[in-house]
Amino acid sequence: MAIAFACAAVVLAVLGAAVLAVIAGLVMLTQIAAMLVAPQGRGVATILVIDVVGSTAAISAAGDAAWDVRYGAFASAARRELGRVPAVVVKDLGDGLLAAFPLVVSSPAKVVDAARRLQREAAERGISLRAGIHAGECSLSRRDVRGLAVHVASRVASSAEPGQVLLSAPVRELVAGSDVALESLGERAFKGVTDPMRVYAVATS
Repeated sequence: MAIAFACAAVVLAVLGAAVLAVIAGLVMLTQIAAMLVAPQGRGVATILVIDVVGSTAAISAAGDAAWDVRYGAFASAARRELGRVPAVVVKDLGDGLLAAFPLVVSSPAKVVDAARRLQREAAERGISLRAGIHAGECSLSRRDVRGLAVHVASRVASSAEPGQVLLSAPVRELVAGSDVALESLGERAFKGVTDPMRVYAVATS
């Protein structure tokens, strides 16, 4: 009887692993399909900009080689995380990341969740981040994203405190009804942007 139970357990374990592999494969295929149908040219996207706080001081303290290893490991983990949403473009800025998520394939609320997970991932590696998220029309390709929306997202990120994720007013409207908890920080004026824009901080709890 004990042998029969042991054999049954082995069979279930093997089948369970096979089922998980199939599920993982389907998830990957879904992400690839989303990337293929993502709009090219002009389109509306959620833009995430992540900036490493005090990167120059960190490089000076650790040295180029050590920092390359440390930051490289985080950047690789960040790309995997952002690919789960999925992102059409992920650019390494040297001291941060830029990612674009077309609205037709990615929920802005999921982008916010990904930014929060990246904050935790970076903190575990001794890296402090600030992040800004904006949504607007931009020019998309499979390698790049350009437009005013990108610049606004960068301005929003640069105004964040270490460990903070800030959203612009358009993103706040898009995540309304989700479980993303926000705190209004009032209006802020950004260089190169005509009108002041209301920004919101994502709750850390």
